[in-house]
Amino acid sequence: MSYDQQGDGLGRPAADTPNFVSPAQPPPPPTNPRPPQPGWAYNPFYRPPVTSAPGSNRPVIVFIALIVLSAIIGVVVGLQQSKPAPRPTIPYAPTLPMPTLAPVPTATSTLDWSATPPDPTPYPRDREALTAKESAYYGNLRQGDCLNDPPDDLTGGWPTVDCSVPHNYQVAGFVDLSEGMPDYDDGINFEFSLSHRCNSLKATLSVPPALHSIVAISYPNETAWNDDVLVALCWVTTHGQWVGSVIDGTAGPA
Repeated sequence: MSYDQQGDGLGRPAADTPNFVSPAQPPPPPTNPRPPQPGWAYNPFYRPPVTSAPGSNRPVIVFIALIVLSAIIGVVVGLQQSKPAPRPTIPYAPTLPMPTLAPVPTATSTLDWSATPPDPTPYPRDREALTAKESAYYGNLRQGDCLNDPPDDLTGGWPTVDCSVPHNYQVAGFVDLSEGMPDYDDGINFEFSLSHRCNSLKATLSVPPALHSIVAISYPNETAWNDDVLVALCWVTTHGQWVGSVIDGTAGPA
């Protein structure tokens, strides 16, 4: 055998040649090298802080916690709003009697106006001195007529009663409204002037104090006023019935 046949084909002797020594090869690197450990790794009582690894579910937990917290806040607010408002405390106040207001007469009714003082001038008007329109407006009524309930519409007349029997009203007379009166549209001033004149007419009659009489008034409505009915009808009445006449001084409680 030649030298080349015994070698490795590169002009070197074969490895199994007794006189051949293979050069030393470095050891292979470890397959799983251990990284250097920090100092705390050798402390058996120390644990490193827990950190979230990539891809953990922490955002999901935070989102769920926010939803639960919002729901709790909504329930608390709803309970607060559903509570009934506290009832206000009203201080006690004694009940006072309602004041008595003076009645206001209308053109077709009779009401009490005895609280006003009499006018210095009575302005009386006799039935015979009434115009045809004024006479028609007040029907058949004359001074001294006694009756129980005067009608709202005086033009139709009203049955009178004998003054010797118990009754509620008596015609005191008529008063003139053609001068010294406020405008008809002046409301309360016009009505006060009416009451003054009827009270002055009542003062000329023989009304006994025991009768406790009051004054009532009937006066023309606006249509009649514009048609020159310028006279009012004054009544004597009381809260009860009486007998006799205030014209001749025979009136007294029934």
